[in-house]
Amino acid sequence: MKVKKLNENLYLLKVYKDEEVMASLKKFHKEYSISGLCKVDGIGAVEEPHLGYLKDQGYINTQFKGDYEVVSMTGSIALKDGEPLPHIHMAISDIECRSFGGHLISAIVSATLEVFITTTDVVVERKLDPEVGLALMDI
Repeated sequence: MKVKKLNENLYLLKVYKDEEVMASLKKFHKEYSISGLCKVDGIGAVEEPHLGYLKDQGYINTQFKGDYEVVSMTGSIALKDGEPLPHIHMAISDIECRSFGGHLISAIVSATLEVFITTTDVVVERKLDPEVGLALMDI
């Protein structure tokens, strides 16, 4: 992964082939000592994406095989127990331009992934919401 700081609170990440998306986002957050909430936007290409659909306090998981375009990737990075926790949704399309989308569990970059990250100085922790069954932003 290569990172370029564009201004005081905007970064551009170039995530390379064979790097895992979620691990790269966590690595950026730690290596650049980001403590505040971040907004994430990206496009590119991935292989073997694993997406989830929230239902009944858990995810229905779908593991896609092969290569896909990342039509859109959006989300946030907040802290949970002091560690970065990306919450990312991804829309992907196959060779026939059929689209699929959901909560990103994992994906490997197959060509490149271009990610813009906007940082803030506001620290937001994720805490377990027992009603929903997920670690939600505590704001």
